[in-house]
Amino acid sequence: MRDSTSFDWNADALATLKELLAAGRSSREIAQALGVTRNAVIGKSRRIGLNWAARQAKPPKPPLRRPRKRKPLPFIARRKPRAPSGPVHFRDLEAHHCRWIPGEPSTQLYCGADCVQGSSYCGMHTRAAYARPLSKWTESDRERTIARTRGTP
Repeated sequence: MRDSTSFDWNADALATLKELLAAGRSSREIAQALGVTRNAVIGKSRRIGLNWAARQAKPPKPPLRRPRKRKPLPFIARRKPRAPSGPVHFRDLEAHHCRWIPGEPSTQLYCGADCVQGSSYCGMHTRAAYARPLSKWTESDRERTIARTRGTP
């Protein structure tokens, strides 16, 4: 490539610039055809008032939309749960007890039911803790919920 400071922008070079720009060529392709830098092409076209937006541009590609990966809910075991004796105090809490606080945290009482495998909560509280807020529901979520309440699949 030539040094852009020594390049003579004569009538032929300007005609080539305008022709290639109208054909929808990129500034890199125009620079290679003229033997100058890309910045020289962009600068000259702006100084003489050529409109890059008016060129025959390729239509933009639609953005790729990847499905969002959802975090799976913990596995809910189908075993017979131990009968909770009611809320469990913090000092009596064991590894298999649900960590859900049903009332005021100051009481230090926990649910006490059996935990679901891989979770700190029982089945009922796991569903409550990991439920999607209504504001994030999609239209298909709403339709499925309405269908379930009406008894249709």
